[in-house]
Order: sequence, then structure tokens, then C-alpha cells
Amino acid sequence: MYKGNSGGPVIEIEQVKLTKVKFRVIGIVSQFVPFAEQWLNVTHGYSNLVISNSGDSVVTPIDAVFELLAKN
Repeated sequence: MYKGNSGGPVIEIEQVKLTKVKFRVIGIVSQFVPFAEQWLNVTHGYSNLVISNSGDSVVTPIDAVFELLAKN
């Protein structure tokens, strides 16, 4: 799992010109999406469940973050 990514910025990179690049924060990482893999040994009657990070994340849009901050 990628512990510590939550709360990190999601950045959009735009190449405006050959030598000019714009960076914008478009969201905040709020959680990871787990990948579950389970196998079962029918002969011996036991199973194993492994949960890992799928590499995908849930992102809260930056507009929603600003709205929440404005309420406090």
C-alpha cells in the first residue's frame, strides 16, 4: 500500500509553449483503491486473501476542498 499519499496534491501539467509549462493543483488524494486476490485450496480446505494497492486512487476535486474550507 502507498501509505502517506492521502492528502497529497494531484497536479495537472500543461505545456503552453515549447519552453513554458503550467502546473495546476486539481485535486487532493483521499484514498487508495484496494485490489483483493483470494485463492482456495479445496483439497486441504484452506484459503488465503491478499489485499494490495491497485495503483488507482480516489481524488477529491480541488473545488470541493475550497468549498469545505470556506465553510469553516
